[in-house]
Amino acid sequence: MVRVTIIKLLHYGKCNDVFLSEDEEGGLYALKRYYLQELESCKEYVNLSGKLKVKNWLDEFKRGLEIQMAVDHEACIKCVALHGLDLAKDDTNVAAEIELVLEYAEFGCLMELSHFDTYIPLFPREVIKAIAKDIFSALNYLASMNIAHRDVKPSNIFMNKQGRSKLGDFQESEYFDSRGMVKGTKGAFYFYSPEMASLNTDEFNASACDVWSFGVTLWLLYFRRFPFKNPSSAMLNLFLEISNFDVEHALKQLRLEITDIEDDFEDLIKQVLHVDPKARITPEQAMNHKWLNNIDYSFAKQFVMENLPQEYL
Repeated sequence: MVRVTIIKLLHYGKCNDVFLSEDEEGGLYALKRYYLQELESCKEYVNLSGKLKVKNWLDEFKRGLEIQMAVDHEACIKCVALHGLDLAKDDTNVAAEIELVLEYAEFGCLMELSHFDTYIPLFPREVIKAIAKDIFSALNYLASMNIAHRDVKPSNIFMNKQGRSKLGDFQESEYFDSRGMVKGTKGAFYFYSPEMASLNTDEFNASACDVWSFGVTLWLLYFRRFPFKNPSSAMLNLFLEISNFDVEHALKQLRLEITDIEDDFEDLIKQVLHVDPKARITPEQAMNHKWLNNIDYSFAKQFVMENLPQEYL
């Protein structure tokens, strides 16, 4: 089992911190450290037959870790070690600190969207294509494993110095049933699919929801703006906008300002952001779409190398 030494703090979070670390041979990893006290304080409630009950955070936490440990694909962040919690034992013996030793992506995440006036960085279109190819590949793999990611967004997509993109943070993930369905809503509100935002049902096609969430991410990357007019509006207003989103109309408005939208990209994004989950493109269909043919990852690699801190070159 990989043991590492912490080098420095990379990210400070609510229930966890992420550190850059290295093993005895100098290999770099991201160490994600969860704090038991913080996890226990993050209580969630579920409605059971009209009664509120505290959700069992440990069961949820273990499920996410089990999926993270099981995921093994080139377009997903790999966990190489887990300390402080034995997933093989059916008990509640948890250390004060739980640590995941994760594959390290030097570029970090695509962007942090802590608020809606956040600067959206410029990603060249050839780089966006490379990102899309990798993430649709990751979603296709997860679907083949009956896994719903449930929290696809820019801050959970990472790039390494080879220019390859990887989907990470599987803490919200779960297995979907034999019909491909999951229950309940998860993830960031802004990335909810229309069927989730409509509040008309509590059961959703897992893979279709993940595809929509990545479609919103793809829109952000390509157009450097949010697809919904009032992203910081009240939650119910945002949900109404998502539920009634008309991708054709939104693209028509954008063409008044952006004259060089690629026809193939427009064709893809219309299928990705289709409001009907049954008509929405699948990950496999998306990764084989003509806009994503003949990807040259050298552009993505060059972009990453040009934007890496000198210490990582």
